[in-house]
Amino acid sequence: MIRTGVYFNNKLNSEALENLIFIPELSLVGVYSPEKIDLGGIQLMQYEYPESLIHDVDAVIAFAPYSKPYIVENIVKNFKHVLFEPTSEYKNENIYQLSKFVEEADVKVMAGLQHYYDNVFVSARPLIKFPRFIQSRFFKQFGNYQEDNSVLMDMILVDVDIILNIVKSEIKHIWANYSSLSKRDPDIINVNIEFMNGACAQLTAGQISTTNTHEINFYCDNYYVSVDFLNSKAWQVKKRDDSSEASLFQQNVGDLIIEPIPNVGDLIIEPIPIRKNNSYSNEFSAFAKSIIYNKTPEINLDSLTRTFDTIAKINEKLKLNNR
Repeated sequence: MIRTGVYFNNKLNSEALENLIFIPELSLVGVYSPEKIDLGGIQLMQYEYPESLIHDVDAVIAFAPYSKPYIVENIVKNFKHVLFEPTSEYKNENIYQLSKFVEEADVKVMAGLQHYYDNVFVSARPLIKFPRFIQSRFFKQFGNYQEDNSVLMDMILVDVDIILNIVKSEIKHIWANYSSLSKRDPDIINVNIEFMNGACAQLTAGQISTTNTHEINFYCDNYYVSVDFLNSKAWQVKKRDDSSEASLFQQNVGDLIIEPIPNVGDLIIEPIPIRKNNSYSNEFSAFAKSIIYNKTPEINLDSLTRTFDTIAKINEKLKLNNR
């Protein structure tokens, strides 16, 4: 078993630790936090200094905010495997620098982008094949966010990472713009990404909404898949009559149309069964297996570099279009 320690955020739900305990490949040694922490009744050793924890383990799981670039670099320099949550402080140059240390230390480093293991996304992903158009909407209710939250780094990044993992093509062009209630950072961002294979993605995210929303639609050739992250729902929409020559968007949604157009089949909406899995459990298990079987982690630094490179380009477009 892999002796594992945790850099623990006291505000984190104890669900993370509870799931970590039940990963058979991992042996949880203890946790580090500079603050007094409540482990919800879980009996674990609490370390006062990170160096002491690093000495006693083979791997570290670093939750934000204790996963900043210099902290993760220090863990890797001590030849420990690490699963970390990228904070808003990360830039593409930090990922490049970390990659050098990882190669020298020969350890497994995995980025903790939990949306990748969300049970809704995991269930819907097998049905998403060669999307031609992707539309994402990610909104947070105004006032329900911290001052240091970044729409670009904490919201747009999530959907960019999802889209880049689905669309296996180089980016051709990026356009981005934003609006804000203040003179500081963007409160709402709109991004358009065109890929070399002809696919296109439109992303909108903001923190000045009246409601919380996080949905992504993947429009494929003959159907589309909708994923609702907040309500844990997903569905596939397709033609009822596959032999119909009418294109997808000439169809009518069955029960919503009182008088369907003659000789044109309706669209049918099929709910996608959501697998009973847990994003924390899947994430921790994937990290452990990458170490045991000496495999590249699913969310490795190369894929993270691509995501952060794209975010950097979006940021440049935001600056250019809002001078």
